[in-house]
Amino acid sequence: MKILAIDYGRSKIGLAVGDTETGMVEPLTVWPSSKFKFAYQQGVQSLKSIAKEDIEKILIGIPGGKIEKEIREFGKEIQETTGLPVDFFDETLTTQDARKMLLQSGRKRKIRRGMEDAFAAAIMLESYLESRLR
Repeated sequence: MKILAIDYGRSKIGLAVGDTETGMVEPLTVWPSSKFKFAYQQGVQSLKSIAKEDIEKILIGIPGGKIEKEIREFGKEIQETTGLPVDFFDETLTTQDARKMLLQSGRKRKIRRGMEDAFAAAIMLESYLESRLR
């Protein structure tokens, strides 16, 4: 089963995709949240087109704190719009882990900053897949 992972933040939204059969996870892209919220229908249409690529579930990270309610509302809207099941998963420290991983990769700072949320979504999805194997 293919899963789309979303690292939702107030400034950026990171996307990654993974497969439960192969265990492979790939960071996809990062969208500015403000642009996504401003052009919500366009953002949802983009998610729909991604979802058409055999995506069977959407996983959204929950960091806890004040943003949790906002994220759960976002998940509900995405589920209603795409018709796909939405799960939530703890994403605590995934952005910090992504920063460390990208720093060790030797990539330039601008590239690292641009992709860290997609890598955070990928790290969260890897943790989710590992938790299902236990």
